[in-house]
Amino acid sequence: MQNRKLIVTGIILAVVLGLLISNYVGLFGEDYGTGLNINTETRKFEFKGHYDGKGYKFLYTDPYHEQLDSTVYITSWQQNGKSVKISTKAKFYFRDGWNYNGWSHFPELFALGQYAWVVQYIDTNNHWHTIIDGRNNWFDRDVVVIESGKLMGNLPNCYYSSGERTDNVFGDDTWTHAESFGDWRNLETGTLVFSIKGVKIGAIRVFCVIEAMELRSAWIWNWEWIGGEYLISEDWAYLAPGIGRVDVLGVNSIRQDGTIRTIPTNREVPLYVFEEGSTVVFSVDTGYAGAVTGQKGWRLAVYKSDQTQPLAVWWLDDDLRNYHIEWTIPKGTWTPGGDNELTVVLTNTVIDQAERTFFVVDNISKIPGTTQIILDKSEYNEGDTVHATLRAEANPAGTGEISQFRVQVKWDRPDSTDYILNKYIPAYHIQGLTYGASFSFTVNRPNRRFYIIAWAIDSEGRAGGAGQTSAYVKQVYGNYKITVFVKEPDGTPISNAKVTIGQIVRYTGNDGKSIFYLQKGDYQMTVSKAGYSTYRGSVYVNADKTITVTISPVVQPPSGWIFYLIVAIVVTIALYVGVVIYKKYKRR
Repeated sequence: MQNRKLIVTGIILAVVLGLLISNYVGLFGEDYGTGLNINTETRKFEFKGHYDGKGYKFLYTDPYHEQLDSTVYITSWQQNGKSVKISTKAKFYFRDGWNYNGWSHFPELFALGQYAWVVQYIDTNNHWHTIIDGRNNWFDRDVVVIESGKLMGNLPNCYYSSGERTDNVFGDDTWTHAESFGDWRNLETGTLVFSIKGVKIGAIRVFCVIEAMELRSAWIWNWEWIGGEYLISEDWAYLAPGIGRVDVLGVNSIRQDGTIRTIPTNREVPLYVFEEGSTVVFSVDTGYAGAVTGQKGWRLAVYKSDQTQPLAVWWLDDDLRNYHIEWTIPKGTWTPGGDNELTVVLTNTVIDQAERTFFVVDNISKIPGTTQIILDKSEYNEGDTVHATLRAEANPAGTGEISQFRVQVKWDRPDSTDYILNKYIPAYHIQGLTYGASFSFTVNRPNRRFYIIAWAIDSEGRAGGAGQTSAYVKQVYGNYKITVFVKEPDGTPISNAKVTIGQIVRYTGNDGKSIFYLQKGDYQMTVSKAGYSTYRGSVYVNADKTITVTISPVVQPPSGWIFYLIVAIVVTIALYVGVVIYKKYKRR
């Protein structure tokens, strides 16, 4: 008997201990990678009166309604993106009561006010963060995106009146009896739809509260309403780490053409080149995709850029780690003269999680040579135009010619996705097997480096080795571009006008414009040109802007022999007039 008591006591202690630590170790069921343990069933509540309707049940949660639509976990996070849309609605039953005092009926023991949504985020360290507070009509804009619906509002299809008995707990002083007349009425809130920004892992608690008031009377004609807040529905869901990862391994590759960054997870990975007919190995990790029981939550597919249908598709389970898939590039994948890039896309139930791009060529012995990139300067000023020249040797074992170059110009890193240029440029024949191309672009970001990567492509679509170079862009005067347009009153542009801003002098071109790059601040400005009035003013620089200045032609004194001729004529006329006047007065 004593042993049985010890065994029972031990079992009870084990169960209690398990319940205590289950939140930390996920002992009872899947924690979806969060380290938390929550109950994802919608909570049910009921409330009874305390005053005139004491013991009278007037409010309870709809027992058949799932507030978050049976959602166990919410997933599909991407960096700097949003979660799937989270939809929530509360349903409940209400009756306003029916009081009989022997004289008359009073069918108003209870009334309802506004409802409000509250959402809390619980991180993996079990710290709680309120991200939506409908009581105060507030939400954390750094974490939440409201897609539709109201954080706080009146119940739909219910008549509300104002100025009743007591102030609401929150919101406007409006109330509804929901016209139940003592019977149960099925009510529901509006639907709130929101998303969560960024990679948030843990859980969310979503609950709805509603204002209610109850009649309390002491004597005939002496009564009051007591207001309060009631929890009508509550549900939880895991925020599972739903990001997937796929890597193209270098097994069987011809070579590596530098690196590339994945989209949208932004990891730096090698960019491999494969021959047609070779076997590519993919390494896959999957998180939690949000698939229902019995369904595969992840889809891996290989696409050719010039085709809409995938070349191959695999359906994968959640929670895979370093799972290898082998795929042989089919004969005919490489297209002469086509775009021979392949993209690997790992997708969960909502968004693309990762992708890789690589070239496919038919035979390494036929590809063109590595591209040489020649710049007109070793360093550039902000606002300069960069002129680049490309050179590459065609392969006589291939087509013996180069039809185009693929060019990518990026800021900051060779693997950046911040493109200045990304296009194909037609090639021209120079001599023998040598082909070339040229292109230009403007750089307007100071104190940064740009990178150029280029491949020679033959007429059958084979890509040669990637050439690469870079250059630095210096800041000239400041961060803001100020364009000064000088014109005559009729709008005609004035060329070669001298424009001075601060200590910097520029002259207008044929379009009447001069460009300055200035730091923020106040500057004095002067615009002048021979034969025109001079403009003097000031300019405040705090953004890119265009300033239009109008100056008018002015009459200039004649020059050279014309000037002296006019002076002689004027003097002669003056002498003549003087002689005439002298003779007239002399006769008198």
